[in-house]
Amino acid sequence: VSPEDSVAWPSCMRRIRLDFADGPFVLGRETHADVFETLCAKDQGVLQYVSRRQFQFDLCEGDAPAGKDCLRVTNLGTNVALAELRPLRQGESAELGDGDCLAFAHEFTEPAPAEAAPAAP
Repeated sequence: VSPEDSVAWPSCMRRIRLDFADGPFVLGRETHADVFETLCAKDQGVLQYVSRRQFQFDLCEGDAPAGKDCLRVTNLGTNVALAELRPLRQGESAELGDGDCLAFAHEFTEPAPAEAAPAAP
């Protein structure tokens, strides 16, 4: 979805209120079908890459630096997600701060490891 497309959405579609009153917050097709249908409106085939329960969000209580808000996100889905461009596989978690990006990736190619330089004679 392009930034231009998302600006045209109503504000209720651009923001998702994370409510932790009942514990962790789960985001996915099962809980927010309208959001994902709007996100994938131009290509409904992409919906197959969003799990019914895709992400779980928890507050990083005690883990964040003083005065900083932090969310811990866990990928519940089978497809790789990207947290600040780092792969997040099923069951893996990452901490997100203000302005960090969380993205879906139905395909992810691991970068090849850098080859070691030959030893000096």
